[in-house]
This record gives sequence, structure tokens and C-alpha cells, in this order.
Amino acid sequence: MEDSINKPWRPIPSGRVTADESRVMLLILVPLTFLLAWQLDVVQESAAFTICTWMYNDLGGSSEGSFIRNALNAAGLVTLHAGATAIALKRSGSAQLTLQSWAWLASIAAVILTTVQTQDLPDRHGDLARRRKTMPLVYGEEFTRWVTAVLVIVWSLVCPSIWHVDMFGYVVPVLVAVFLAIRIVYCRSIAADELSWKVWCGWMSLMFILPLYKVLTA
Repeated sequence: MEDSINKPWRPIPSGRVTADESRVMLLILVPLTFLLAWQLDVVQESAAFTICTWMYNDLGGSSEGSFIRNALNAAGLVTLHAGATAIALKRSGSAQLTLQSWAWLASIAAVILTTVQTQDLPDRHGDLARRRKTMPLVYGEEFTRWVTAVLVIVWSLVCPSIWHVDMFGYVVPVLVAVFLAIRIVYCRSIAADELSWKVWCGWMSLMFILPLYKVLTA
């Protein structure tokens, strides 16, 4: 129901793939994914991501409440980041994730936990039809927009400070954050919210690459 309203272009609601065909693909792809994870020595990260996906989709975590929904989003995305980081470290001959690396992943998780509700703004009609307890539906659209806008700017100042980057390392994330915050608060159509969600994804990419920027400018 939700995808037929919010994302009719997805394979199942658009009719390109049936639910049964999707189930068969999962039966094939999940074991293959773990085989690849075993070869790359990231089985723990892959297992954590699979558990998060299972809890979010199959156990109804996405509809249980705004905090649980955001927390599962944060956990899932961070396990992907942790897996990619672990692979990069092993390919470079480095040791496993350091305490600083885990602290950074925890910071990224906090950023996602407190701002990923940006995705719920364009989906509010479908979420309402499914009776999901998302932040805009539980706490109100106005509250969600202002809180998210403020937190996006705050995190754009906090995250660069963790890595002690130069001024340029602050300027770009903050400028994108201000642009995003203005969009979230003042651009309120479904199409505008969908674009704001894409801007959020780009802004998060800037957060992800801050350690790389620090290394390249050291």
C-alpha cells in the first residue's frame, strides 16, 4: 500500500516484479551475499546489516515508532559504512577498526538517528495510509521540519570539529546544510520534499568523507 502511494516506480508496485519473484531472489542473493562477505572478511558487518533489514521490514520496525524507525535506519547505514571501512583497511594492510574509527561510526549513527526523518516528509501520505508512526505524523510536520533543520546545521559544525579539519572542511558542509535547512522549512510540496531528501543524501556523503578529507589535507 505504502509504495503504491509514495514510490509507485519501484519494481513491485510498478508490476515489473511480483512479490513471489522478489522472495525467490532473496533466497538466492542472501546466501551469495554472505559468501562474498566471508571472502572479504566482513561477515559480522553483513550479518548486522541483515538483522537490521529483517527487523525494519519483516518485524515491522519501520512502523513501530519514529525512534525505532530512525535507530534501525542509523544502524543499517552504519553497518554498511563499517563494512566498507573494514574492507578498505584490510586492502591497505592496516589493522582492524580503531577506537577512533568506532567513535566516528557512532557519531555518524547519531547524525542519521536525528536527521533521517527527512525521508518521512515526502512519504507522509503513504505512511498515514499504512498507519506508520513516523516523526511528522506523531509529532507534527512543523515540529519535525524545524528540529531537523536545526540539527542538520548543528551536525555540520560538530562533525568537522571531530576531525579538526581546516576552514574549507567546515564551509562546504555548513553551506549545504543551510541550503537543506531552508528547503526543509520553506519548501513543503511533495516534490520539494523529495528533492530535499536527495539533498540530505548528498549532505550525508559530505559527512562520510570527512576522514578522507582530513587525510588528503594533512
